[in-house]
Amino acid sequence: RGAPAVPLGSSHFLDAAMRDNVEGISIGVLKESLGTAGGDPKVDETVRSVAEALGTLGAIVCDINVPLHSSGGAIWTAIGAESVSETMYYGGQTNSMRSEPSTDMAIVASDGLATRSKDLSLTNKLFILLGEHLRATSRGAVAACGRQMGLALTEAYDASFKTVDVLVMPTTPMRAQKIPAESTGTVEYVSEALKMIANTAPFNVTGHPAITVPVAVENEKLPAGMMIVGNRWDEETVLQVAAVVEKLQQV
Repeated sequence: RGAPAVPLGSSHFLDAAMRDNVEGISIGVLKESLGTAGGDPKVDETVRSVAEALGTLGAIVCDINVPLHSSGGAIWTAIGAESVSETMYYGGQTNSMRSEPSTDMAIVASDGLATRSKDLSLTNKLFILLGEHLRATSRGAVAACGRQMGLALTEAYDASFKTVDVLVMPTTPMRAQKIPAESTGTVEYVSEALKMIANTAPFNVTGHPAITVPVAVENEKLPAGMMIVGNRWDEETVLQVAAVVEKLQQV
């Protein structure tokens, strides 16, 4: 299940972004990413429309199901709550991070939490409290369950890439929203924040490469975001499709 070693220089990302074609690339519109609670139907329609436009350029477009995607947010929460509190309390990084740790970041993050914790968003404060609660009451069991489900989620996406080259979906189920008023209650504030990550959070768990491209919504000033997700270690195809989507917006 571990990540394979990828030699430096083995991916030519710039070349991929300049190929300017999607002929023969199979694109799956992820059905579970559409029609989410609180979402904007115009965003769903726009993603479908762009996918169909890619079809006219030679891409093979189809719908695809990954049922476990709908639980991706819950899986991310099970893992992420303790990780957020660990990150905030222990120097801005966790022991599970794959990147090189930074001593400077640890000092700056811990100093910031000590002096400016009141400036954290309500959502951030909630996850710190939730993470500490879960750590104390479940002794890591909830996070472990989340990681187990995360492996199942990874395998579910991997299986979809045996059928298609990339998945496409709304990045967020809605376009940019107004900042909540100061009078907004805590429950509504946090709910508005979390409903935006229904499609992005699952891939924070699995690590599949993803990119978002702004796409125009008919008769609307604000664009939607179209997320393109690829198989692990296939960033090139993701960038290739993204470049064509971006070019379509300039026509």
